[in-house]
Amino acid sequence: MKFDSKNSIAGLPVKTARDLMRHLNVHRIDADTVLEFLNDEHWRSTVDAACKADPTIPKSLRQRCDAEDRKDYCKIWRFKFKPIKLTEAERVFATLLDEGYLEPHEPEHKFDEAKYQTSVNGQRLAAANLTPRFDRAKADKEVAALIARANEINRRDELVFFIHKITAFGSYLTDGNDLGDIDLVVEVAPRREQHIDEAHYRADNSGKTLGFMARLNYGDSEVLRLLRARKSRLSFNTRSTLDLETKFRVLFEWLPDAKRRAEMEAFDWRLHEPLRQVNEWLTSNPDINADPIEVARWCQDVAAILSKPRSQRLFRDWSDNSAHDLLSYWGVAASEAAAEKAHGMEWDEYRERVSYYISEYYKNPVTPLIETEIYAHFARGTDYMDAAILVAKHFRWRLIKERGGWVSPLQRRVQEMEGHG
Repeated sequence: MKFDSKNSIAGLPVKTARDLMRHLNVHRIDADTVLEFLNDEHWRSTVDAACKADPTIPKSLRQRCDAEDRKDYCKIWRFKFKPIKLTEAERVFATLLDEGYLEPHEPEHKFDEAKYQTSVNGQRLAAANLTPRFDRAKADKEVAALIARANEINRRDELVFFIHKITAFGSYLTDGNDLGDIDLVVEVAPRREQHIDEAHYRADNSGKTLGFMARLNYGDSEVLRLLRARKSRLSFNTRSTLDLETKFRVLFEWLPDAKRRAEMEAFDWRLHEPLRQVNEWLTSNPDINADPIEVARWCQDVAAILSKPRSQRLFRDWSDNSAHDLLSYWGVAASEAAAEKAHGMEWDEYRERVSYYISEYYKNPVTPLIETEIYAHFARGTDYMDAAILVAKHFRWRLIKERGGWVSPLQRRVQEMEGHG
């Protein structure tokens, strides 16, 4: 189904209509949901225009927020936002229904309260890729590169899933030479039984802040992202698309044989990332003669000790080449290395917090001499704030009091210590 990005659907630009259909695919289908979507889109375009006129306005305001927050942001940053009315959302909803992008929903059970659903045309609109059109030669080149990436992904046993099947449908299977996108359904399968644990592990070591569901689905989303490789001509669709009454063709299909399956199951997925970082470190330190696997397992042992419950977790994941930080202690027992690393990390945090109090409330820079005094309190286990107060007393600094009579937490603590004394 062809969609011209220069046209409109239900009075909306085609791209906006497409994004609305995608939104309705995962939310309640009614006029209120349409209104919410339209106002979110209108808010983002308003903020973009305001940022262009005044570069000091933070672009983070584009993030979804409620009506009250929008009013506050407009007052603070001095720009106007006029919300879209419900009557406009009702018009858009009715037009989508009249034009066949939405249709009545037949309840499947007594708890099914949905009144409408996206139609086949609505699903096709939601799946539309509005990139510039291209010819068959370019499409064949894209598909060849796609299959090459699938084979490469299937060789990488550190990935949680492998590509099982790629099925094409739509305009790519016709004789036409004018294509808008390549419609595909990609099916993946896990390499090992513990794929849920692996997905969480790879998510935690990705360096990204992810919610529970994003972490749970990280394994398959990662391989799909690698397979797509940011190619806008490729349109990935859900497996339910295969239920449509249309022509399909399998472009790629692979399952591991017994030997390959044994290799995948034997792969130590927890060791892969520290081992990769160890190999990098050994390459940059050619004078060190050590077995990479032995060093990687030592790193795992150190990390396990640092990850044990305490006041703060001293090791979180292998992102940002974390193994490199541990490898400076290579040559001693893992327990000794963990103790030295923990001591260094705790001292770094202690110094930073005490230095903050000193610079903020006493307006003094922290010199090496002052660091020596701070370390003495660190060794005695003195509280951060108390350490800053005692260091200030030692050097006879004057506390800079807050204006307007406000008493800071540190000032209250000084009064408590003096009263106790």
